[in-house]
Amino acid sequence: MKDYAIFISYSDEDECYIAAIPDLKYCTGFGSTPVEVVQQLIMAKNGWLETAKAKNITIPEPNFAPMEIIKAFEVQKQELLNSRQRSQLFSESLARLTQDFHELQQALIQREVGFEPGHRGNLALA
Repeated sequence: MKDYAIFISYSDEDECYIAAIPDLKYCTGFGSTPVEVVQQLIMAKNGWLETAKAKNITIPEPNFAPMEIIKAFEVQKQELLNSRQRSQLFSESLARLTQDFHELQQALIQREVGFEPGHRGNLALA
């Protein structure tokens, strides 16, 4: 019985192993060891196949074409890395916006009530 080809590589940037089944688009796994990444990939493959069956999506036959699969893996790997980078940038932007919001909030409080954070005197509101 043929099974799907699995490709594994180590990402220095992410400091983890990345594995993929190129025949199953976006079927990937991540792990800190080769064994862990294969375990994650097997779970991802099972989920991919179950979902495809449930939604009547055509499941591709295993197709071992080394150069095509390697190229497809590299494309998927880059898409995943780009996605992770976008997520990181989003998180950083959200953190900056949150900080800016808090600074603006403090400035408005100071302007409206004349109260400065860290002031130990009595606060009297009119």
